[in-house]
Amino acid sequence: MKVSVLMATYNYGRFIGDAIDSVLSQDYAGPLQCVVVDDGSTDGTAAAVARFGDSVRYIRQANGGQASALNRAFTECTGEVICFLDADDLWKPTKVRRVVEAFAASPEVGLVHHHMEKLFAQGIDEEDFQFFSEPADGDVSQIMLRKVLPWRFSPTSGLSLRRESCELIFPLTTGLKISADELIAPVAALLAPVRYLPESLGIYRVHGSNFWAANQRRLANGDGTYEAARHVLVTEEKVAHANEVLRRAGRTVRLSPFLTCGYVKRYCEVRSVSLLSCLPAVLRASLTTNAWGRVGTFVRGLKIARRIVKHYLRQALEAE
Repeated sequence: MKVSVLMATYNYGRFIGDAIDSVLSQDYAGPLQCVVVDDGSTDGTAAAVARFGDSVRYIRQANGGQASALNRAFTECTGEVICFLDADDLWKPTKVRRVVEAFAASPEVGLVHHHMEKLFAQGIDEEDFQFFSEPADGDVSQIMLRKVLPWRFSPTSGLSLRRESCELIFPLTTGLKISADELIAPVAALLAPVRYLPESLGIYRVHGSNFWAANQRRLANGDGTYEAARHVLVTEEKVAHANEVLRRAGRTVRLSPFLTCGYVKRYCEVRSVSLLSCLPAVLRASLTTNAWGRVGTFVRGLKIARRIVKHYLRQALEAE
């Protein structure tokens, strides 16, 4: 089974050599392709990759954002299995072999993900960084639909997909310059069952320059507005992309961000509107979408509407 490793990078020249080394050091006996797309880096990325010669397919493009780089990389990947690796992370030598074995043992599975160890740079407080605690495993499509694509997967470097799923998921919507990798796993879980490997097959670096790590500092400093705006944007892009992928797959189900309380709350914060003004959108979504059955969607919409009404009743009582 041919495996393609897809890497999109921007100004991670200090890390990318180790990442590529970890790919080329795999104990997998089958064909292995490594594709690196440099999204206009201005550091030493090109030189760091050049030392690997023809072992790596290196492509440099003008800066267009993470989605653009991922899309370009996928067009170069020819493997039956596509493994994703962030340029600042590492794999253990058994990673690719174990992933291929998991796919071979479960032909119905479209996504395999696994545990990632955390490697903290000096000065980083480990208690500030927590990863998912309930990894998705099995057919979780109804959960993805009911909760509107919750994030319950490994970081990007722990994700591997069958080509058939990737061909439906790509190209990614380019509306997200960052966090575009969040479009991959939740949407893949709508298309086919997933398999979680609890064994540690990779290392996630927390070095302070990660977008996610930097966002934790913003929250610690009280910049909640930034987080709300990002949450709204990412949710809207994820839902729009999921609906497009479902259309490509010939599915009739549709998602709406207004069927999640978190989105509605942050939408109001970002747009500076009242929760009450979102009631029509919530009720409309519950009636017109077919996310997980007409009755279930309608009930979910009613529950969100009830929470909004209770919020205003509580405010009215407190005002008295």
